[in-house]
Amino acid sequence: MKLLRRLSSRLAGFLNLSYLSREFLRFTAMHGLFSFATTLSGIFIGTFLFKAAGDFSLVGRYYLLAFSMEALCYLFVAGLGRRFSQTVLTRFGLLLYTASYLLLITLRQDSTTWYPLIAVCSALGASLYWLPYHSYTLSYTTPGNRQLGMSFLGLVGNLIVLIAPILSGVILRSLTGNDGYTAIFVVSVVSFLCAALVTRKMPSKPTDQPRGVLLELVRRRLKGPLMYMSLGNVFYGLRDGIFLYYLNVLLFSQTSDELVVGLATTARSVVALLVFQLVIRRLTPRHRLSGMLLCSLLSLGLSAGLLVSLSVVTVLLVTVLDAAFVVFNNNTIQYSSYEISDYLAREGPGRGEAVLGLRNFSLNVGRAIGLIVMLLVPSLGGGSPLILVALNAAALPAALLLRRADTCRRRGEGSSS
Repeated sequence: MKLLRRLSSRLAGFLNLSYLSREFLRFTAMHGLFSFATTLSGIFIGTFLFKAAGDFSLVGRYYLLAFSMEALCYLFVAGLGRRFSQTVLTRFGLLLYTASYLLLITLRQDSTTWYPLIAVCSALGASLYWLPYHSYTLSYTTPGNRQLGMSFLGLVGNLIVLIAPILSGVILRSLTGNDGYTAIFVVSVVSFLCAALVTRKMPSKPTDQPRGVLLELVRRRLKGPLMYMSLGNVFYGLRDGIFLYYLNVLLFSQTSDELVVGLATTARSVVALLVFQLVIRRLTPRHRLSGMLLCSLLSLGLSAGLLVSLSVVTVLLVTVLDAAFVVFNNNTIQYSSYEISDYLAREGPGRGEAVLGLRNFSLNVGRAIGLIVMLLVPSLGGGSPLILVALNAAALPAALLLRRADTCRRRGEGSSS
């Protein structure tokens, strides 16, 4: 824990981010532990289920259920802030994440039968963790240093996960059968519990948001920037849900070696670190949305290369290079939602949190739709890269919709000033 805090402080000084609050650095330490736990084990959940069942569709059904449940949970969790502090919600989220891994440890081969229960626990944990995460980011930063703070979180997270995938791969190669999976899931459980302990020192209290603020926001304000933001996240989710796991499973199907999957994730972290440096030093609001469209087109072209040549080398290349586009696009989408949250928060308490809940709901709706397409069209799944190309193409409108959301928000701010 002390090493993590020291690493965060030194990195903050190196990047001239020392003005960020101590609360933000403590929040970074918590998220670093969370990132370590999810990276150590999360990248292998898909390969674990695929190895146990030998079926791409079962992995797809697992993630479809997880994303669908997560979308519904955000509508509920968005209103819990009026009764519970963000730290309490985060702890529940971490405990439910822990429960999902404990189920994997306990069930092992039977997890292919009980995967719905595991998916539900994971979805509840995700919604209870990520919504407070976005609220923390807004609370512990200002519009002037928010981009730097977001990039700092990304840098620390990727520095931590540089070793996690390799460690996972070494463990899985060293231990026979499912013992390796059990070992890394146990380490993840410990890391989740450590993250929960860090939240004890994170100041937080329930918000004063009125009851039903999300429903009221949707009924009265689902137009202009909020509508375009929601649609943009739905479209981006079409490809995001597949890319969260499919490339790892595709790579595993080509190699049958978890260490290769771990090395690929480490290489992705290196690429992500380079992109975050670029974002910190060069990115401007004008370049952000234009760059998203360019990154989306490059990602489409990259995945289309797998249709020409599908091999270990090409899948590995796409897996690593796609990290640059994912980091840039995720940063853009997240920052855009924060700007709209700040904009609508001026109308009254709870509006900002409701915007974040709607954003995450929309993103997971898109993820679920993408997986439904894969499962309903058998020729797209089953280890074919065609699904990556098809959903990448379908997600292209996301950049245009987010640009429109930004334009509407600027007009609204101009007319109210």
